[in-house]
Amino acid sequence: MRKALVQKHTKRDTSTPPNAVNAPVGGLNKPQEYLEFVSFMALPRTFRGQIMGAETQDDFSEKYGVNRNTLVAWKKRVGFWDSVQATRKDFFRERTGDVLLALETACLREGKGADVRVLLTYTGEYAEKVEQEHKITPELQRALEKIGALLP
Repeated sequence: MRKALVQKHTKRDTSTPPNAVNAPVGGLNKPQEYLEFVSFMALPRTFRGQIMGAETQDDFSEKYGVNRNTLVAWKKRVGFWDSVQATRKDFFRERTGDVLLALETACLREGKGADVRVLLTYTGEYAEKVEQEHKITPELQRALEKIGALLP
């Protein structure tokens, strides 16, 4: 069994799968395999083979000894996709610095407006301008007229 499922995923390399986050396993015959499957589904397809040793669900089924129909049932299980999403967020949260570096590199190399906007928005240097239409209510109009009458 993989210690990574029990311990917090802290390595930044791609040799360890993400932890299955908030995955309820009550009533399952193969709870460890279920947690592995949550981790498998949380990974981008390009990482699955490298990290999990299985690129497809068929590969996963064979490697972990879980019937394909069981995988289908697990994906329909209440909370499965919530666990996958939480695991994915946890996995990529640790890579935010790398993503920002790649984004900065892309901005400097190619200077695409959309990339620059994303980077500057993240750093707080850019905010989308929002135009607001100001409607003057009759009450506000009367108040402005009264103020205008008081001014020299």
